[in-house]
Amino acid sequence: MIRKLVITTVLTLASVSTNAAGKLVIVGGALADRNDSVFESFLANLGSTDRVAIVPAASGRPIKSANAFKVALNHYGVDDSRIDIIKLAVRDDRSTVVDESNWADNAFDSKQIDKIAKASAIWFTGGDQSRITATLMKDGKDTPMLTLIRQRLEEGVTIGGTSAGAAMMSSTMIAAGDSMSAFYSDTTDTHYGDESVDAGPLMVTQGIGFFDNVVIDQHFDARARLARLAKALTIAKPTIGIGIDENTGIEVDIDKGTIKALGASYVTILDASLAKQHEGNISNLTLHLLSSGDTLNLQSNALSSQGTATVGNEYSHYTDGIGSGITFANQTTAGTVVADLLDNAAVSRVQRYGFNNLRQGLKLTFEQAKHSQGYYRKDPLLGTRYSATHINLSIEKVQISLSN
Repeated sequence: MIRKLVITTVLTLASVSTNAAGKLVIVGGALADRNDSVFESFLANLGSTDRVAIVPAASGRPIKSANAFKVALNHYGVDDSRIDIIKLAVRDDRSTVVDESNWADNAFDSKQIDKIAKASAIWFTGGDQSRITATLMKDGKDTPMLTLIRQRLEEGVTIGGTSAGAAMMSSTMIAAGDSMSAFYSDTTDTHYGDESVDAGPLMVTQGIGFFDNVVIDQHFDARARLARLAKALTIAKPTIGIGIDENTGIEVDIDKGTIKALGASYVTILDASLAKQHEGNISNLTLHLLSSGDTLNLQSNALSSQGTATVGNEYSHYTDGIGSGITFANQTTAGTVVADLLDNAAVSRVQRYGFNNLRQGLKLTFEQAKHSQGYYRKDPLLGTRYSATHINLSIEKVQISLSN
């Protein structure tokens, strides 16, 4: 039996607030040049003569990354005459004739600030998010350029960003670290450069804060950052974490108080408002999963999903194995919580493990709760799509013990 289309589930997320009246388009990295839903969202409010500003501050190759996004904009009807590259960066790309490191203080430069004043949409490229905060904030205070960007957002301008340009959107920013180290190493206040962005101790610091009261993480499933985000929520003030997969984004409509999933993969929402900690372990996290087209209302906490409910209409009936890695199916978060759990009548929990070469590990337990629900649909372009609400998640440190 096919049950049709929009199913609305009331969530129990903690209240999430935004601090302006415009729109944000936040992408988890690796944005494809032809991701229609993301580009159409970013450009939706532009008139035929409106301008776009590109801020390449995060990039180690500022001109190259800005020009790449410019080419993508050309495909969607924005010609070069309407695109301004903001000369703001800290790294020099030696392949260019320009020393971009001389742009480090241009957040005080009137010519560059004027480009922001004329823009109806502003885009932040990927790279290292700490470079964005280093150039737009000085001693923890807004530069004149950042002050104007905030004003433009309040006036209704769209601000977007990918990868580093996504991580900096929240007031609390994850600057570095990996999931395993987040649980087995102390947090750090020192940024060790590019090599620390994906490995080493967890670093949580001040972000720009266009999207308040949340923590945003990117490259989410590809770089196994679920545990990293969970740990960040236990040491930061916000209790809501948003993990965005690659080539995937969220549209944040500040007036309506909604987020909408865009693009190829998934958006994971972690609610740590009821979470408990004991000896470095975390329990009682609540996980929600959005796929392209799903909308979450941040005011009413209602999730709209275009799919068929799975709980009570399960497709599978098999005992799930306990483990992880290439010998197990459905290794994505979506596959685990929907295909293996909520669309499987035989189990009420699944467990997944990960280990490092020091025999240190993490056990992730996903449990079906009273209000859990999964959704399944077939997208004509993306194929099988899942959504889920109210999954109980716990993360526990474990260690391999070798016996003779």
